[in-house]
Amino acid sequence: MHRAHRTLLSCLSFALACGSPGETSVTGRVWLSKTPKGPKDAFSAFALAAGATGPAAGVFHHGSLYAGTYRAVTFRPDGPGRGTLTILQTGDRHTFRYRPCRPSRGYDRCIEVEGDPFGARRYQSRDRWRIPGKAADARALAGAMMRVAEAASPAPDVVEP
Repeated sequence: MHRAHRTLLSCLSFALACGSPGETSVTGRVWLSKTPKGPKDAFSAFALAAGATGPAAGVFHHGSLYAGTYRAVTFRPDGPGRGTLTILQTGDRHTFRYRPCRPSRGYDRCIEVEGDPFGARRYQSRDRWRIPGKAADARALAGAMMRVAEAASPAPDVVEP
């Protein structure tokens, strides 16, 4: 696995290591603005896991698999299809609205969003990108992110002796 993949996985695992998938449709899975065509292709992604006693915790990422920016967040649902994102570093709050949309071929779920910290308007997910079990088990998140990274990474060059 590339070092960049491990770094992204570590950031996401850290942000989600204290909850479990919750009731809202945006929690418990990895969402992408698009599937990157290669490790240098920029995209936005997020994952949220509902906390057992508090708001959901998660992370928003924008960049490639090699470089990017992320924001650790909490998410507190305010009603169906909406909630408040709080950026942990700054305390900035964003009203986050989402509604289902028709997924593109190859995806199982789709949401259109307003209030994304990086400006994305649409995210999609695949059923296999679900974060199973308790998010406290960071291996579950790492496994979900590995499936995403594998879909974006070209096969390594094989050098014959």
